Amino acid sequence: MTDDPWHYWRSRQAGRNPPFNAAYPQPGYYRWPTRPEYGARKVFTPVAYWPAGLMDQETGEIKEVVACRIGDEDVPPERGVDIWKNVAIHDVSEEAYRGVAERGELWPDEPTTVPMQPTQPAHPMMGHNKPPADVPTHEQLKEQIDTVAGEAKQFLEGEAITEQYQADLIANCADRLQELHKAATKLRDAEKEPYDTAVKAIVQRWSPLLLAAEAYKNLKYKLITPWTQKQQRILNEKAAETGREAERAGAGTRGRRMSLRTLKRAEITDYDKCLDYFRNAPDIKATVQDLANKAVRAGVDVPGARLLEETRAV
Repeated sequence: MTDDPWHYWRSRQAGRNPPFNAAYPQPGYYRWPTRPEYGARKVFTPVAYWPAGLMDQETGEIKEVVACRIGDEDVPPERGVDIWKNVAIHDVSEEAYRGVAERGELWPDEPTTVPMQPTQPAHPMMGHNKPPADVPTHEQLKEQIDTVAGEAKQFLEGEAITEQYQADLIANCADRLQELHKAATKLRDAEKEPYDTAVKAIVQRWSPLLLAAEAYKNLKYKLITPWTQKQQRILNEKAAETGREAERAGAGTRGRRMSLRTLKRAEITDYDKCLDYFRNAPDIKATVQDLANKAVRAGVDVPGARLLEETRAV
């Protein structure tokens, strides 16, 4: 036990993880993560709690309560209790709190994508990191992505993470880039949607005609090829009898005359030997890897492969 009313906040600032009771806010400096609307990015509102005395109107006695300030507004203690469970583990330093709440600065671990003008003292950073209501332009997204991607490049070229604040900073950068990627994808899809629709209509319009015209393939392979092969054998036999060079069989009196052409293809006579020959080919390795991934994910035991589980940040 301790008589220090700031003990909980100081403990968290020191890297410890003390338990908390959702019904009893603890004095300190925090931030409240919320989403103004579905799909919007999080807004971190500064919140402060401090011990204060309050007179009981019935008895006249002074009772100890924990006052609360959300953003730039002092709220009733009951309101502070309502949000305590949402801010209890989101402690910040006093300097960070005052920088945001009183000087209108960004949180130290926020990407410096969207600048914020200083506001009146104790004003929260309400919405400084909320996307604009209007649809962003390509130029706006490019400016923001270039900035945050530059930060990401510095992180990637730097050293491995050694402190929690570094992990938080890099995770916030990744989160912001992911949001910008989603916004850019949405804008791109909206821009190309009319063209996709037009292309689809064109394909649907021409597909029946192209399919009907493709009957030329069957005419060539099923009828012309057997006939030409037969005629070429006859010409070859005549040429052998006379000692002359065989004429070239063909068909057609318009356009390009159709004749025989020698095409080369492989006939696999021993699948195992053939597969063994190509076993180290990149395409074969990629195909086998893909098949193995799908099989082990489905719970199948694959000879020569084993299930690996890796943990990734998501």
